[in-house]
Amino acid sequence: MGFNVMLSFFDLDPVAGRTLPDAEQVNSGLRSLVLGQGKADIVNCSWFITTEVWTSDGIKDISYPDPDIHQQIKTLREGGTIFVAASGNRVVDPQYNFPSDEIFPAAWPEVIGVGATDSSDLAATKNRPEWYYGSMDVVAPGINIKVIENGSYKQAYATSYTAPMVAGLAALIKSYDLFLTPYEVEQIIKNSAVDLGDPGFDEHYGYGRISAGHAFFNTDYAPVLSIVAQSGQNPVLNWTALNSIALDGYEVYKKVNTGGWGEGPVATVSGTTWTDYTAIVQPNSWTRTYYKVRAKSEIGDSSQYSNQVQCRTRPDFSRDSTEMADRKIEESNFSVAGNYPNPFNPVTNINYTLPEQGSVSISIYSITGAKIVDLYKGNQNGGQNSVTWNGRDRFGNSVASGTYFYRISVTYGTSKPSSNYIGKMFLKK
Repeated sequence: MGFNVMLSFFDLDPVAGRTLPDAEQVNSGLRSLVLGQGKADIVNCSWFITTEVWTSDGIKDISYPDPDIHQQIKTLREGGTIFVAASGNRVVDPQYNFPSDEIFPAAWPEVIGVGATDSSDLAATKNRPEWYYGSMDVVAPGINIKVIENGSYKQAYATSYTAPMVAGLAALIKSYDLFLTPYEVEQIIKNSAVDLGDPGFDEHYGYGRISAGHAFFNTDYAPVLSIVAQSGQNPVLNWTALNSIALDGYEVYKKVNTGGWGEGPVATVSGTTWTDYTAIVQPNSWTRTYYKVRAKSEIGDSSQYSNQVQCRTRPDFSRDSTEMADRKIEESNFSVAGNYPNPFNPVTNINYTLPEQGSVSISIYSITGAKIVDLYKGNQNGGQNSVTWNGRDRFGNSVASGTYFYRISVTYGTSKPSSNYIGKMFLKK
């Protein structure tokens, strides 16, 4: 984890003995990124900015929030840079007064604003609410935590120490999937946060305290299961989705009457619905059929089981074995068998299975995230499929030895959620 996540640093040291940077220094650093003089996937911000700017002509006052700084951040965000900022920072005058109640850059919508909690998950806003309101998206531990300063440990109390935690989580998420947009990374962080205050967003905790574990796979989560049981029809299960980037589908378990749940799931699906084509709902039947669901991750973890649902059923003998086999194929997961050979030189085949007909897009990327070639775009039938890459870019030139990534994206004509996969391959000449 963590490869190909680039950081860029620029100097915000105050000039002429000042203790705070001025807006022009911030602007200059951001402008260097906009002009391509550096590259950053993530920028972590923690600054107070003085209302005075030091220039060769002397000192001049400025207004704040500075529109130029905001525009630089907007431009970089549109280009794929994630911005994280300590909540509570604002402009100050030379006497360290606050001439404005506006808290920036954390309050700007293009920035993830970060507040603080203590070891008991109590919010810092309980003591200093005026610093944080309106500028907080999530919180992280930042009250009486140990940090290293000048070679020794000290107790710290500041959102300046919490914002880097969120920036680190963003880097971890980004390195798991290089092609996530800043908006998608921000939504993963917010949606996976532990909700500590009022349900949903609130002014003390934002969306909650960040959780790296939940961002990848929440083992404490349990889907909420419901059933549509109409007499004479097949039972249909529906459940709530797990918001996790490592999600690898859902397992459906079934038992009849007082029997056991069996040694494994009766189905594994990528969506949040499943139909039991082996049973028909019959209210006066002596047979009770029970179902439960759990999510599973790409790294082998499983969530808690959902609640159980049940209905009275009889066997469905109306479908022959051929039709049932076809439906089993249709309801199987989208899966990728990988590329073979791997390593390869210069040709490799990318093999995958579609649960049904879909619109498929496959592209090749370098280790820096640059697109090499759009390998395939078009419709494909459900079942096993394969495409071949010959180790050439979109201009027909052979690419160098090294690590490459292929991204498969599939959209379906039904209500089934889209499928996405990123695989790594090695070209060795």
